[in-house]
Formats: sequence, C-alpha cells, structure tokens
Amino acid sequence: VWTLGAHHPDLFAGLLILAGRGDYYYWQKVKRDNLPAYKQRLIDTEFAMSLLPNLRNIPIFCAHGENDSLVPVGEARHIVAAVRKVNPNVTYIEVPEADHWIFEEVFARQETRDWMKARRRQTPAEFTYTTYHPRYDRCYWISGMAVDRKTLPAQVTARREGQLLDIDSHGVRSLVVEHEKMPREIRDLPILKPADVEIVEAQRPRTPCGPVKEAFLSPFLFVCAGDPGDTNNVSQFHKRCLEWYRYAKTFPVVASEKSLTEKDLARYNLVLFGEPEQSELVARAVGASPIRITAESYTIGGRPFPRQSNGLCFVCRSPWNPGKLVVVQCGIPWGEGLEDNHRYDWLPDYIVYSADRDSDGSNHALGAGF
Repeated sequence: VWTLGAHHPDLFAGLLILAGRGDYYYWQKVKRDNLPAYKQRLIDTEFAMSLLPNLRNIPIFCAHGENDSLVPVGEARHIVAAVRKVNPNVTYIEVPEADHWIFEEVFARQETRDWMKARRRQTPAEFTYTTYHPRYDRCYWISGMAVDRKTLPAQVTARREGQLLDIDSHGVRSLVVEHEKMPREIRDLPILKPADVEIVEAQRPRTPCGPVKEAFLSPFLFVCAGDPGDTNNVSQFHKRCLEWYRYAKTFPVVASEKSLTEKDLARYNLVLFGEPEQSELVARAVGASPIRITAESYTIGGRPFPRQSNGLCFVCRSPWNPGKLVVVQCGIPWGEGLEDNHRYDWLPDYIVYSADRDSDGSNHALGAGF
C-alpha cells in the first residue's frame, strides 16, 4: 500500500496500511551505498522512502502489531516518522501485544471505520511528484510525463505563485496539463514552465521498456527457444516453468519456437530461454538489442564479459511488435538461490551474472544496468 499510494496518489482517497514496510534499506539493515547501482535503482523505484514527496497530500492510516514477528514494529515507526515530515495527516496506532495478523482487530475498531468513511478523494492545487520509471507518468492533473531515464529521478512540482501557476521539473522532456482536472481556483491561471519542457495537448504513446518484470504485466509467453530435440535445453525450460508455477500457482502459457506463428510473435511479450546459435528467435532478439554475443563473450556498451560459465538476461522492445517486450535468458540459469516469489525482483534491463551469489541470494552481477 505504501508503494501503490506513492506511485498513484491521485487514484486514492486515503491509504490504510496494516503491518507494512516502506524502506527496503531499513527493512534489510543494509546501507544503500553498499549495494550495486542497478539494485539501488530497482529499490528506489518500488519503495515509498524514495518517493516521500508523492505522499504529501493523501491521508494515511497505519497500524502495526507491537510484537509483529514478520515485519518488526520498528518498520512502521520508521516510515511513519519519515512521512510525517512531508505530511502531518498520518494516523498511527500500535495494537498492544499483537503479532502480524491484526486485520480483524484493526477493522473492528470504530476509529478505523470512521476514518475510512470520512475519506474523499481530493485534487490539490500544489504538489510534487517523483518517479523512477516511465510507467509512473501522471499525478493529479499532470499526465504523459516523458521521463528521461538517464536523469532519474524525474520530478514535477506545481505551485501557485500569486496569479501564476509555476510548473517546475527535472528529468522530464514534455508533459500534458489536464485543465479539466484542476481545482477551479487555478484552472485559468497562466502557466510558468521551464524552458526545456514542452507542454503538449495529448499524451503520446508510451514506449515499453524494462526492467525485466515489466514483461509480465501484460500477456506473455514462455518460449523454449531452439531445437525441441535438445533434451538439456528442454529440461532447463521445464525448470523455469516450474519456478513460475511455485510463484504464481499456475503454469505460464508456453510454446516451442517451432510452433509459433507470426501472429503469436506479435501478440505477446516473449520470454525466450535459449542460445542464439540454436535459436533464430534469440538471434533476432539479440540483433534488435544493443547487446552482442560471440562464442567467447557477451558485450554491452563496448565492454566484453566472459560467456563461459556465466549467464545473460535482458529485456528490449520486441522486433516482432515495437509495442511489446522480449526477454532473453541464455547461459547459466538465473536466480536459483532466490525465493520463488522474488525471483525476478533483481533483474534490471540487462545483467551478465555468474554462479556466485550475493548475500540476498541473487546471482552476482558482472555487469548490469538500464
């Protein structure tokens, strides 16, 4: 709820968080600078602590059990204290002697029900919105933010300055101002904007991009890429499908390379498991990416990494449909040391990795980024 509210504060009348946590670094007791840059980016995108300005205008009710054995109560105290610096409209209660399972007790309280009934969605005249990903490109009456991924985080601040509406930004090339969604008191004010930001009339189509887990947010297909007679490749593919089953409690939609039609290739986000020497699909996906593969190396940005005993996973726009994504995984398997429900969390846009494992169970990255 912390994350959903920070990504989409305009969609909700309030946030009710039970036994939650909003700061990965505090939760895992690690220092941000001790993690590789690609993990920092993935964490900052998904945790409320790096998105605090977005929570400025939304009422929050947070409850936590005093003796929570899964998410220690310190997590709630920590994030609530941080949020209160930008938003005083935070109600916090601790349930005495309670563990993690506080749902019935909290909802049975008259205080909780009264708080929920009193909520109405509001549209503020002034706000700041921070984002680390082009998917999160709208807030209140600003939408279609063209986010520059090279200068993240991107941020837009709207404030009233007398009889002007000042829109300031960082890392945003263009945006849409939706006047009909504005509060009436600012709707007709002239807009003062940065010289390097274009205000356009309509939202432009969003270009799909990574990280890898973005490919799972619309219909996707697991593809056994290569020779269906290669028993080792087929066996490894079955393991990937079982991993997904243990996570999702259902099998992914699957296909072999030889059975796919052009319609299939254009319809789905594709997750290809195989090597470019054995698979025309993998070879074409690699050719459409900035990555190059030879018998000896994976090369990214002109930097070669040894191919032997290592693995590669990357996501890029699909060469069969530029509105879709394709994921390629070749070499050694990814994530065998990770929990099933977090297997894809640590995959950025591209990663070359070894069989060695980091302290969190992920494969050690030789090179990774966006």
